[in-house]
Amino acid sequence: QLARPAIYAATQGLPEAERTSVIRVWAKNVLPSDVPFLVECLDDSDDDVAIYAARALVAHGDASVAPTLREKGKAHGGARKDELKDAAKTLEKGG
Repeated sequence: QLARPAIYAATQGLPEAERTSVIRVWAKNVLPSDVPFLVECLDDSDDDVAIYAARALVAHGDASVAPTLREKGKAHGGARKDELKDAAKTLEKGG
């Protein structure tokens, strides 16, 4: 857990495909301290990074991020918009 802030910083400098891979792995073990990082990832330039961050947030199950998912989804189109909207709905329904 102590290494996570360093991993957050290192992840931001990786190419898109590698950032996506890191987020996909992260989704398997989300800690409460990861939530701010994952919320930041919703604004990533790569749709896949944002989509997997949304999935990680759903896996974590914190419904308090549902409004943020919905808001950030509205700012984008296509698959990202749909995924973030669906993630918000899932969290609002209790997972």
